[in-house]
Formats: sequence, C-alpha cells, structure tokens
Amino acid sequence: MVRTPDLTGTVVVVGAVVVVGAVVVVGVVGAVVVVGAVVVESG
Repeated sequence: MVRTPDLTGTVVVVGAVVVVGAVVVVGVVGAVVVVGAVVVESG
C-alpha cells in the first residue's frame, strides 16, 4: 500500500484546528473580560 501525501486533507485539518483554536481563544478572552467587568462593577 503506497501512501501518497494528501495535501488538501492536511490543509483542511490544519485550517480547522486553527479556526477552532481562534474561536476558543476569543471565547476565553471574552469570558475573562465579562467576568472582569462584572467584578469591577460589583466591587
């Protein structure tokens, strides 16, 4: 069985990982900002 590198599949996977990572980072940063704002407002 000869394995040929599937560049398209690799690019799609890497792209998906990057997009998911970016979304997670944005979500975490947004959550931290919201929590920080709530703490400042309540404090």
